[in-house]
Amino acid sequence: MQSLKANSSTAQIPPRDQSKPAVMWILCRNFDKTNVAVKAATARGNLFELSGLSQETCTEYMAMHLNVPLNIFPLKLVSFVAKLSLGNPMYLRETFHNLIREGHVTIELDADTKEACKVVCCEDLEGINIVGWAHTAMVGETVCLLESLDPLESATLKMTTVFSKSFTLPDLAASICSRWAGSTRFDTLRLFRAVQNLTLRGIIIPQAQPRKHLDVQPDSKDTKVTDSTRELQRYEMNNVLIRKVGGAMLLEAQKKVVKRQALIDRALARDLPARMEEVQLKKLEPHIPWYYENILTRG
Repeated sequence: MQSLKANSSTAQIPPRDQSKPAVMWILCRNFDKTNVAVKAATARGNLFELSGLSQETCTEYMAMHLNVPLNIFPLKLVSFVAKLSLGNPMYLRETFHNLIREGHVTIELDADTKEACKVVCCEDLEGINIVGWAHTAMVGETVCLLESLDPLESATLKMTTVFSKSFTLPDLAASICSRWAGSTRFDTLRLFRAVQNLTLRGIIIPQAQPRKHLDVQPDSKDTKVTDSTRELQRYEMNNVLIRKVGGAMLLEAQKKVVKRQALIDRALARDLPARMEEVQLKKLEPHIPWYYENILTRG
């Protein structure tokens, strides 16, 4: 014991070499802004939000990875690969390797120098079966994301893939909880919460709400917001990978039903209020029976 104590007392921690500082990176998908460490990193300027590679950087990455010149890639191919891979380098490699393996993209070599001189892609890039790449991480992680959602959120996400452009909450409610099918406002609130959760995850993106011009001046006291002047919040699905995978989980008949229900609801929201207002005005008119209006006046 005395020898151990002596050895421990004489042992010293070697001084740290100041010329070799230690750098530690902490990567996380979602961070809590109220956390003490996050606040300290933000105050020091050490908090960085990472995003995907830009389209130009994706082109450079593909050229270096495939060892081909930078200026031979078709613009539509670069745009398609950048949107599908979301700027993720691993997704980028998987996308291009599968396109080449399935023959959608070919690299032509020069007969003399044996170097790449041209990149040829198929015309219909949007019609490629991305879901068939189940062996890749990009499709596997997307499927896991869809399966991890709540049932209502998963159903909502699958329906958003039907709309090629922007959509609103009533467009989704027309198929899930239509007011003409006996649904209540609470069902619409549940759907709204599912849409908000998908928005917080960054799966769907809310559009900037434009200003709606009213028939009266803003300073007027007679300003009244009606269905025709109210602008609904619009959302859009910009994630091409989720659109491809989620859309493949719906049958063509289901896609047609969702589109038809949304179109019917839009038509009713546009024309029905004015027609119902005419009906209400007719009900306010006094009704005189035919007997009193014709027979008694003759007598």
